[in-house]
Parts: sequence; C-alpha cells; structure tokens
Amino acid sequence: MLDHRLVQTAVIGHQNSDHPVILPMDAWELDRWRKAHPNCSYWCGLQLGGCGGELSDRR
Repeated sequence: MLDHRLVQTAVIGHQNSDHPVILPMDAWELDRWRKAHPNCSYWCGLQLGGCGGELSDRR
C-alpha cells in the first residue's frame, strides 16, 4: 500500500523558530508525542524555506 500523505518538516513554537521536528508517522508514536508535548504548535518554518503557515498533526 502506498502512503500518499505529504511529509513536511515542521518547526515548533512559531513560524520563525529554528527548532525543526519531523512528526511521527505511526499512530501510537503520535499519541506518545502528543502526551509529551501537549502545548506545542507546529509551523511550516520560514527559515527552512516554508510558507510560515501553521501545521496540524493528523492521526
């Protein structure tokens, strides 16, 4: 089965952040990530050449 999801390297906190993160692809890993980082927001980082828009994780 092919996975057609788009993978984006996000940054944590705000669009100008320099703290990149790749969100987990497996559901159980994402659940664990969410519990460890309950108040984080994710952005398409401007310093990585992104658009600056807010991103969301999808389970």
